[in-house]
Amino acid sequence: MTPAQSVSCFLRLPEVMHRTGLSRPTIYRRMEQKTFPMRIPLGGGVVAWDEREITAWQTDRLAAREMPNGGIKQGYRNTL
Repeated sequence: MTPAQSVSCFLRLPEVMHRTGLSRPTIYRRMEQKTFPMRIPLGGGVVAWDEREITAWQTDRLAAREMPNGGIKQGYRNTL
């Protein structure tokens, strides 16, 4: 199934902040550092995030607890 065929939910910023516990400035800073999923422009200045990418980021953070260096990575890798 290609990304265009798969069903996903778009999350707006307040929901991303709620789900991750991160503030708006932190989310945008981490996107700039390529350590957080990028936003998706929906048109008219509206942006959102792919729910699957946010969930994958959360899963990566949970797995990072088990890594010796705290799972600090150079760049967020999108596995979807």
